[in-house]
Amino acid sequence: MKLDLTHRGSLAHRILALTVLIGVLLLALFLINQPFPTAVAGTGPAYLPVQFVPPPTPTPGPLPQLVEHVALPTAMCPNSTGFNQVSGLMYIANNYSNNVSVFENRAFVTDIPTGEWPTLIASDPYSKRTWVTNLHSGTSLLEGGAQVGFVPKDYEPYGAAYNPVNGYVYVTDLGSKVQVINGSELIATIELTDPDTGRGAGWMRPVVVDPRTGLVYAASWEYGRLYVIKDTEFVTSVRLGWGPLNMAIDTQRGLIYVAHYDPNPMYPHDISVVDLSTLQVTFVNSTPGEVNRARDVVVDERAGRAYVTNPNNTSVTVLSGTDILGKLRVGEQPWGIGINPNDGTIVVANRGDNSVSLIRDGEVQQTLPLPGIEPLAVGVDTLRNDIYVINRGRQTGTFTCRDASVSILH
Repeated sequence: MKLDLTHRGSLAHRILALTVLIGVLLLALFLINQPFPTAVAGTGPAYLPVQFVPPPTPTPGPLPQLVEHVALPTAMCPNSTGFNQVSGLMYIANNYSNNVSVFENRAFVTDIPTGEWPTLIASDPYSKRTWVTNLHSGTSLLEGGAQVGFVPKDYEPYGAAYNPVNGYVYVTDLGSKVQVINGSELIATIELTDPDTGRGAGWMRPVVVDPRTGLVYAASWEYGRLYVIKDTEFVTSVRLGWGPLNMAIDTQRGLIYVAHYDPNPMYPHDISVVDLSTLQVTFVNSTPGEVNRARDVVVDERAGRAYVTNPNNTSVTVLSGTDILGKLRVGEQPWGIGINPNDGTIVVANRGDNSVSLIRDGEVQQTLPLPGIEPLAVGVDTLRNDIYVINRGRQTGTFTCRDASVSILH
């Protein structure tokens, strides 16, 4: 019997083509379900795609209550705090004792000697690295309970923000500059000028990064301008108004909220809202007809609200975009503010009466007395839902304090 080889060959080709097609479809499905790659520090600029994780949907539970109070006898005038979510360590910058206290799971671990006047803290969300600016000496790189690197100052380094797109840290400097750091290596110093005067930009203080684009936003306290930086280059600037002290970004809606602590008659507003898609700035006065002093700001991205502390009138202003939703009565002299994204709790440190106010869904739920003196800053351990309230202590001289402590809520 004679075989039909022509028909057999045609059938084999069809089977092979079908097999290849199925393989291509399976590969496409596999790639679709993979996360975008995250930028790796030290590999240079790596613009989108970059992994961006939206804020979690909060799971409300009981309001946090005081569970621990820890004295800091080796700390002098602590002024800020920051959490590393990879190592699980909470760092506390002790301004006048030139060290950083380390906590883990509510327990004091060690003090790390750093530079002179540790000021603000920024962490890499994908590693154990944390940076601390030291106003009079430089920027410390910490890992675990040790300093593993140091970048000398240019003039006086103040704020710091980690950029997850390129892996760099941006440090604002009171000498009209921004330092760009890769790990413990200084890779650029960006000189900034005020376009209205032609002079230097003055005290560069708050800085935030948009994790979707990698663009960096740094504000000048002295001249009230917001500067936009891409990688190591200045891009543009826009007028904010006088005395911007703190900023917070709403990445979901593309907004930056700015708290102005030093408004003046020309720019009497105490809040600015910046639309990042257009760089349009809206001036907002939390108390119409009055010059107020806003201090700190935090954003609840899930709800689309911003909360701004007003130390001079015992309140917190609540905004949605450029609209003021209301003002909440809290404790005396509200200073620092933080949010636990896991349950949506806003925590306000009331410096004037040694208390904290707890806010949920735009309403004050409770104000708790604390055993510490002058609560100043708030840090959140997002792994354990512990809230660290940093108590500066009693100032006894120009550069001295005593009775510093940490109050921990859960």
